[in-house]
Amino acid sequence: MKKLLVAACALFIVGCEDIGGTLNVLKSFSATTEDGTQTIAVGSYDTSLNFKKKEVIATLKSAGKSTKISINIPKGTSIPDNGTFEIKSSQSGQPFGVTGVNKTDETRSENRVEYISCQTTRYENVCTPQGCFTRPVNVIGQQQTEYYMSTVKRDMQLDLNADVDAVAHFAGVSNTTQKVIVRQSPCW
Repeated sequence: MKKLLVAACALFIVGCEDIGGTLNVLKSFSATTEDGTQTIAVGSYDTSLNFKKKEVIATLKSAGKSTKISINIPKGTSIPDNGTFEIKSSQSGQPFGVTGVNKTDETRSENRVEYISCQTTRYENVCTPQGCFTRPVNVIGQQQTEYYMSTVKRDMQLDLNADVDAVAHFAGVSNTTQKVIVRQSPCW
């Protein structure tokens, strides 16, 4: 069960969350952007990577200007939670390839218990001169919830390679914390 939760959490991160960091461009290089082919100049760029199923969107920011570069993730290739990966330039949809290392660590708190508000339906008997009947009434109740906090730290290092030379290096980290419910009592 725990491995399933960790896998779901890691999938959540890969599917939905940006990893922020810095792209240090060592040699200017060309990239296909939403505005056509652009030259990315030597320098440092605040960068976020958004991982989708079939692509990674790199958003580079410098001097108030934002540039988006889409890097294809070829069919059958996955970005591992822990380990190395490579996307060749012939697969990336860009004039450069990508090699990377990803390290993911999960820590979790001790289980905690709290009472939270919930809504439940109760039935009450109502009697009128015409007779008695039962009607549903929505009421606020409580339920006991056991949970833990899961924190996932993801550290990613990427090199953009044109021909055989590294033209840029990205280093980024993301931290996410979420509440994982282990058990809940019925609402009363």
